[in-house]
Amino acid sequence: MYAPVIHNDLKCGDNFLELLYAEANEHLRENDKKRDQILIVIATLSGAIFGFYEKLKGLPFGYKITMMLLVLMLSIFEPFILITYRKWHIVYHLGAKVLQQIMYIGVERVSVQLIKRLLEDNIKKPTLTRFITTTETMIYNLSLFMNISNMYILFYSFGKIHPGFMISMFMGYLILYNYIHFCNIKKLLSKILTEKGYQEIWLLDFIKDLSADIYENKYLKIIVDDKNVVKVINKNNGCVVVPITSANKIVLIEIFRDTVNRNVLELPRGFAEESESTEKAALRELEEEIGGQCSRIVKIGSFYPDTGLYKAEIDVFLALNTKYAIRKHSLAENIRDIKEFDITEIYSKLLNGEIFDSYTVTALVFALRHILNGSLKEKFQNT
Repeated sequence: MYAPVIHNDLKCGDNFLELLYAEANEHLRENDKKRDQILIVIATLSGAIFGFYEKLKGLPFGYKITMMLLVLMLSIFEPFILITYRKWHIVYHLGAKVLQQIMYIGVERVSVQLIKRLLEDNIKKPTLTRFITTTETMIYNLSLFMNISNMYILFYSFGKIHPGFMISMFMGYLILYNYIHFCNIKKLLSKILTEKGYQEIWLLDFIKDLSADIYENKYLKIIVDDKNVVKVINKNNGCVVVPITSANKIVLIEIFRDTVNRNVLELPRGFAEESESTEKAALRELEEEIGGQCSRIVKIGSFYPDTGLYKAEIDVFLALNTKYAIRKHSLAENIRDIKEFDITEIYSKLLNGEIFDSYTVTALVFALRHILNGSLKEKFQNT
């Protein structure tokens, strides 16, 4: 089943995407400009530390504390700011690339699934080697060497320190920064690749309004995939119950279905709740729809109701020696009546098309096979 995702609203058209793409590129340019400005400020502060070192030594007290505060401030806040700007750079860069690809593919095919696939295609698995060799990382590491020179001045001002200790400190500082930097980038990319990770890229957040996820409740979710195919993804499998009384009658409910605007003969059926087996779901549906209890329930088969639309598997159960109570149902349930039929009547109604619900037809075929040829043959021979 194909459902073209057509958006007449201007905000979902090509013009809107072009504006977003232009904004992404503008943010990239601004982000790089601000990064360069920060690096200039840091270089200026580093130069000030060099230039005023001798004058600071002339202070009657506190020059060492002043030096320590200046250097520590640069050493801690510079990596934090650079990592933050790197994350924004990735967000804008990914957003721009995906928007460019969407414009090439066509706005009429936009969906959450397509966005996710494009993000997966554009995100390379983060490795330490790839991270270290990127231009951004090398630029940031060069800026950190200025902090290393500042730390050298700080330690030197406190007296003679063994060169090995100094080298170990500097290498530890670089390794720690790169490790934290790498972990932050890896965490961001992993988050973007999650179910709704595209929302991390605000330039792509508009996709949540494009009806790619058309509907969702606790049982199922309706989506449109990247090929514009509508799919119903059931969160749990379903069940159909064939209630058989001690008098060998099959119990059906007469229910009004709004979709076909008529009364329909159906078997009790439904979907399992979270962490509920289909057998327990079958017993629950039996009780909820006809107030039924049975001496034994047996699974006799499974089927897929619509392989072009549904993903869920439906289990068919026989509920033997069912006792039920004619009960008053709520208007929301639309159950009009509970009826009993013998095997001949069921067979006749199937042939005449009086029973046409696919779940019910399939389940009755399973049941008739067991009744006529299987374990229930002897039980129904005299019926």
